[in-house]
Formats: sequence, C-alpha cells, structure tokens
Amino acid sequence: QLLAPSLFELIYAGMNAVMEMQGTFHSQFNAIVADILMPSFSGAVLPLLGLAGFVAAYAATLFADSYGTYFVIRYAIFGKVLVCVSAAILVAHAIVPPDAAACIVMVLLQVGMSSATKFFDVTVANLADEFSVLASAEVDVTSRMYATHAVFAKPLNSLAPIIATRVLSTESYREMKVAGGEPPWELQRQALRLLIGLPLAVGLVQWASWRRFSLHGKGLLRIQALRRPPK
Repeated sequence: QLLAPSLFELIYAGMNAVMEMQGTFHSQFNAIVADILMPSFSGAVLPLLGLAGFVAAYAATLFADSYGTYFVIRYAIFGKVLVCVSAAILVAHAIVPPDAAACIVMVLLQVGMSSATKFFDVTVANLADEFSVLASAEVDVTSRMYATHAVFAKPLNSLAPIIATRVLSTESYREMKVAGGEPPWELQRQALRLLIGLPLAVGLVQWASWRRFSLHGKGLLRIQALRRPPK
C-alpha cells in the first residue's frame, strides 16, 4: 500500500475536495445570491469579489513567506468559520441588515478561499516528499494524489448545485426576475441560509481535517533536510 490512507483522506477528501465544492457553489450562485440579497448594487459584487481575491492571493504569498503555508491555510479556514458564525448571529438579531451582511460575508469568504487554494500544489509536493522519506525510496506519487483527490472532488462538485437548489427556491427567483420586483423575504432568508450555512459546514470539515495535519514547522524542515541532496 503506497499511500497512507489516513493522511490522504484528511488532507484531500477532508479539506480540498469540500473546498472545491464550495468554490463551485460560489462560481455558480454568487450572482444569484447577490441579486436576491443586494439588488441595488448586485452588478458591482462580482468585480469586487474578483479584486478581493486578487489582493488576498498576493497577501497570502507574503504571509506564507514569513509564517509558512500551514499558518495561512489554518487561519483562512478558522476565519471562514468565524465569519459565518458571526454573520448568522448578527443577522438573526437584526444587528446588521441582510444586504450589508451578505456583502461582507461574500468578500471575506472570497479572501479565505483565495488564500487557502493558492498553496494546494505546495502541499501536494510536501506530502510527496514525506512519502518518499517514509518509504525510503524515490517514488513519484503526485499523479496518484491528484487522481485520488479527483475521485472525491468530482462528485462533490456535482453536489454543490444540488444542495443550493434544495435550499434556494429557483422558481421564486425566476418569478422575481420576470416581475422585476423586490425579492420576497422568504427568498432572502433562503439565500442567507445558503450563503452562510454551506461555507460554515465546509469550514468545519476543513478545520477537523487540517488541525490534524502535522507536516509543518519542525516536521516539514526535517523532511526537507532529509530530501536535500548531500553536498
């Protein structure tokens, strides 16, 4: 057995696959959610998210240079959970209006996604190095890691729109667009539940897996030292 199932499942099935599912949801439903929750400025939301993602990816690189990729990914996940929980409390108690809460949540979720996904290939390379050290052999397992990751990620990517359409009434959304009126409150509630609930569930799964990831700090330095060719 060449691949370590526990580590592989935690990192790929447990974190990256569900993160891809969240990314699929955002790419397909951000515009719809913005239409429902922020009708007065929905056209500006997607460009704003693009800018936020670009800035976050650049900033994540700077932080990773100083603190390591583990630090960036860990706090991107923790930040996502914190944002979703805080938004749910603030909206439930009518402290923040739904449109403002939705805009802030969408921007911060984009920041977290851009920060965490940037270092996927780095993590794959580190895991491949660790496997080579543990196996005491020069074995290239990166292609198998990507393939196994795809086995988990592809079904979850298909699941994202199914979950979204189960929570959100697409028929009510179509009626709203045809009538050209204001979105009904029930539709707004559905959109808020979807925008906050799905990333929160994904974040909890990611946190449960990533907190057990040990290939960082001194452990990563040891693997890198063992992989370094002798002078």
